[in-house]
Amino acid sequence: MSVAEMCNRTDRHDGDILLSEVLWKRCISCEHSGVNPNSSGWPMTSESAGTHPDEVPKMMKEMRAKGVNLNYTRDGRAIFENAAHRRAAMKALGMRDRQGYD
Repeated sequence: MSVAEMCNRTDRHDGDILLSEVLWKRCISCEHSGVNPNSSGWPMTSESAGTHPDEVPKMMKEMRAKGVNLNYTRDGRAIFENAAHRRAAMKALGMRDRQGYD
């Protein structure tokens, strides 16, 4: 069924859809947020705080020297385990987190 067909159904209420006697509830904001509502959001990866894959061992050593145990994915994205880890890593990298808090 296309989206246009779903939107034109008379048995639809606030984004909910009744199909084969089953009412399917929708959360439009969840569908468009890019965040899994069943997940805490951690660990989180960051391309901005990442590095070239060839530089991962060097960066891991440098970050550990600064007191932050920061790991990276195989493609070089930084892996933050929680909010405190993210703040510490951003500070050690000399970055300002405009999407978080200080």
